[in-house]
Amino acid sequence: MILKMHLMILLLLLLLFSLLGIGAAKAIEATIDPSKPTSFWFYRFASLGDLLGRFQSFKYSESTSFIILIPSNSLVRLDQNYTFGEGQNVEIIFQGADRLTSRLDFSEKSQIIMNKINLTLAGLTLTGGNRTEAACFLCVT
Repeated sequence: MILKMHLMILLLLLLLFSLLGIGAAKAIEATIDPSKPTSFWFYRFASLGDLLGRFQSFKYSESTSFIILIPSNSLVRLDQNYTFGEGQNVEIIFQGADRLTSRLDFSEKSQIIMNKINLTLAGLTLTGGNRTEAACFLCVT
């Protein structure tokens, strides 16, 4: 009798945990650290270009947060146009470790281009010195 009761409690707990897991957003974390070499195994990239070379599609069947971590004391130079393409069910989050020293630095003509992607910038600094063209840093189409 006690065994049946333990089994029922276990089944109820499994059912409860499976129901709580439904609808939870999926999260993918990658780090851009220019001071270290790209490592696909650890989802660590030396540049945004390396990351976009590895992740060529941002279309997901379920709600997904794609978190791009920028460590403190890191300057990520953006020297060309980068495109995330068209997304589906995705939010791109650029998350700096330290607002003052985690930086994205846009060159004179560089841009980040995305379509149907939610974008969040948190804990980092954007710079774009010597920008001569009246172009956007973050372009949404």
